[in-house]
Amino acid sequence: MREDIIMMRWKEAERLKIIHKVIEREMTQIEGGKFLRLCERQIRRIVKAVRLKGARGVVHGNRGRPSARKMGEEEEERIGRLVEERYGDFGPTLASEKLEEREGIRVSREKLRQIMIAKGLWRVRRKREERHH
Repeated sequence: MREDIIMMRWKEAERLKIIHKVIEREMTQIEGGKFLRLCERQIRRIVKAVRLKGARGVVHGNRGRPSARKMGEEEEERIGRLVEERYGDFGPTLASEKLEEREGIRVSREKLRQIMIAKGLWRVRRKREERHH
């Protein structure tokens, strides 16, 4: 039988130790909750998950998946082309305002900055150090 490798953060490994103590009745759910700063209900939920899934029960279910809010590649490419064609000499803030105003496309300034950097339309500028007198 092959054992799977589970990537776990330090915090999750510590949580697993406490949950095992709760399962083995070396610690109560209330004590485990206080130690992990979680309510009893959350402890019961995690205990159930560990019983069902093993160590994987303490790892967040969305680990390794792309964000549900991630913009699609086609959409990024379309926005990049629009900016290149019509707003190439604008900065990210003005370009995002004009995209919303004229094209009806809402994109955050920061996301647009990332798209513009990738297309070579915007250069990353380092912040200047504060001068002390």
